[in-house]
Amino acid sequence: MSTELALRAFEADASYSAALAEFQATVPDNIHPIQAARQAAALGFCWFSRPIDIGFVEVRLRHSGGADSVAEGSSVTELLAGLLGIVWPQVAQAAEPEEKCDSRIKCPSEHSEPVPVTVTPELVQVAAESLAAATSGTVVAEPVADPEPDPSTPLTAEQKAVAINMIKSLTADQRQSFTISFRDAFRVERSVKAIAPVITELRHLHFCDRWSIENAGGVAP
Repeated sequence: MSTELALRAFEADASYSAALAEFQATVPDNIHPIQAARQAAALGFCWFSRPIDIGFVEVRLRHSGGADSVAEGSSVTELLAGLLGIVWPQVAQAAEPEEKCDSRIKCPSEHSEPVPVTVTPELVQVAAESLAAATSGTVVAEPVADPEPDPSTPLTAEQKAVAINMIKSLTADQRQSFTISFRDAFRVERSVKAIAPVITELRHLHFCDRWSIENAGGVAP
């Protein structure tokens, strides 16, 4: 994935999260998922469902910023409620755990008002014991994605040679068009006569790649 594509994906995810947070802050409780989806459309969301197997469907929630989320199951409304993060009676009932509460933690009765939980050393110990039992005492660190390369990273000799060879392979008209686009993209001063010496960073090589693809009639990422 190029640096530009990774940046676009990050911005799309950020836009999706911001819109979903704004939606959840204003949506009323116990609203039907279909009605909630209609309200979410004002913030750039859309959705659709399709069958994927006998008795199973896929529901996909998309945002105008470019990001989306998908869920699979047997109920369109329940899946949509989960993607929107809303409280809907049937979803809330299905999510209730069947196992009994730990005897060391006081659980509210079925009709009691919600009681705020105070984190105590005893509660922390219970959680630690439960985690140890579930993982057999093994703690696995989540993988950390490799950072994207810095666009201003200097080009290696091989990378610069690739860019120069691309320019040399252009026709006179193509080279003129490329030069105009490159000067405009990187604000190259008019006093600079040749473009080749200016191609020194990774972002310049990415530009050459995109321009070459689009000039050939393709769609660059």
